[in-house]
Amino acid sequence: MLLHFVQRTNRELSRFLLVIRHGDLSQSFSAPSGSGTFGQLAQSFESVMQRFRESRIAREEEASYLHTLVHHVPIAVLAVEQSGRIDLFNRAARNLFGVQHLRNLHDFDGFGPDFSKDILALEPGQERLLKVSRSGETLQHTVSAASLAMRGRELPGSLQVFRVRRDFCRAASASLYV
Repeated sequence: MLLHFVQRTNRELSRFLLVIRHGDLSQSFSAPSGSGTFGQLAQSFESVMQRFRESRIAREEEASYLHTLVHHVPIAVLAVEQSGRIDLFNRAARNLFGVQHLRNLHDFDGFGPDFSKDILALEPGQERLLKVSRSGETLQHTVSAASLAMRGRELPGSLQVFRVRRDFCRAASASLYV
């Protein structure tokens, strides 16, 4: 009988640790009524699982909030890896460049001969004025780069922020004809 209780406890403890390892927060732990210490153990496991569930919900809500914020901010934002792969391309960037989907920075080659190369050359904290040709119009954009860190380690690539200077570009071209 004692062996049965020890094995049952070990199985539940093993299942609890596997649930945590795999992040399967749908599992629950309960003990038959009148179980005494097994009921306390199941209650403790369930309490820990509830804390994990609450923590996951909070992280998901925060991620959703940040995702919505980044995609609706009126400044074009791109997250670009050193390989040129685009991880993030928000709504303002899609409107600015007039394209819906870009997977690689080299997809920008149609906006100017050195556009993608100039973006990749930006160092974190650096800002540069770039000319972009689109639909027969040349626009100037202020592009800045920032490095990102997550969980204490720097992520490869950089965050590119575009601010449009359409008025400056048009004013400069208009003064050439005066």
